[in-house]
Amino acid sequence: MTQPVELTLKGRMRRLKFTIPEVKALEARLGKTAGAIFSDLTQLGITTLQQVLWAALRHEDPRLRYEDVEGLIQDHLDTGGSTMDFLYAINEAVVASGLFGRGAKPETTTPS
Repeated sequence: MTQPVELTLKGRMRRLKFTIPEVKALEARLGKTAGAIFSDLTQLGITTLQQVLWAALRHEDPRLRYEDVEGLIQDHLDTGGSTMDFLYAINEAVVASGLFGRGAKPETTTPS
């Protein structure tokens, strides 16, 4: 089972995790494939960041509204955080999801 990535937002530990239903919703909202969305996280604009964060948090709070996520981002910035905090956490959550693999598989040798 994929472990969520933790990030404190508004004084509460939140867990970012990308599930298939949420990634599909994200693709529909943005009109892009997951590959296009996550290919270069450093190029995410604030609107896309808000959409991606919304998708990553919905597994723990299905009632979370897209509009509420803007407040989470703004509060994080107002209290000394950076958008890079989100980008690092999103990247970790994408890797943990297995959507694009989980790293190189170890090489195996066959006995002679």
